[in-house]
Amino acid sequence: MTIEARELQAILEALAPDAVDREVRPLTGGVSATTLLLTVRAAAGEVQRFVVRHRPKETSRGRLSPDAEAALMTSLHERGLPVPRPLLRWSPDTFIMTWSPGDVRMPPHGPTSSAEALARIHQQEGPFVEALPALEDPTTLLERELTSAGITLPVRALMGQAPIDRCLLHGDFWPANLLWERGRLTAILDWEHAAIGDPLSDVACARVEFEVAEGREAARTFTDRYLELSGREASRLSWWDLYVSAAALESMGTWGLSPEVFAHRWAVTQRFRDRAVETLSERFGR
Repeated sequence: MTIEARELQAILEALAPDAVDREVRPLTGGVSATTLLLTVRAAAGEVQRFVVRHRPKETSRGRLSPDAEAALMTSLHERGLPVPRPLLRWSPDTFIMTWSPGDVRMPPHGPTSSAEALARIHQQEGPFVEALPALEDPTTLLERELTSAGITLPVRALMGQAPIDRCLLHGDFWPANLLWERGRLTAILDWEHAAIGDPLSDVACARVEFEVAEGREAARTFTDRYLELSGREASRLSWWDLYVSAAALESMGTWGLSPEVFAHRWAVTQRFRDRAVETLSERFGR
């Protein structure tokens, strides 16, 4: 899942043929793509930075293609959202985009600003949204998790009791996909899981990750601010809390985490899952 040196050299020459100095540095992130920061310096001293995102087809099952991801990012960037702008489609697996300053260290107001950014994402409309795939159906996993806890519920019928205003979803909205600089959110990264579906699925994904990274109070602050801005009611949130936490627990062993990070993440996510089960059991009395 790497870019060959010959191809990388061709990319560098295409982006900055007159550069006198070039540096290539890997960027940390998800496991499905290789992301590189290219820094080039011209003879006059001007420095430019580009990001190369390489995602082979074998890692793209169930995700947007690189072309579709780049098209969505372009549309969102043009609308003024803090999303990197794709510059060049280099190959079916690779595109080059603008570099965004900052890092993942979250400022004190990070949960609030993140909620505001997610609410804005969910407001976006247009053909570029309508072309996205539908979010996967959570029913099977939810029924399996509840059954394992000794609870039998008609999941599909109960989830459908509240109206769902389907919208653009980021699909993987969590602290590691957010860049900050001097307290400002500079970039929302990794749009390969974007879809159309229930906005509370994005909220649940972010909630559990904020709790893992920043603590339960940060997750609560994020949730309260999102619900305040969006005007959405939270009756379906426990369903999605259970879904995202159970799915994370199933796949966490493949994420390449250190033993210490794995132990912390597993414990917090398990507690989050257990609270969701308890909430659903109390609400429906089964």
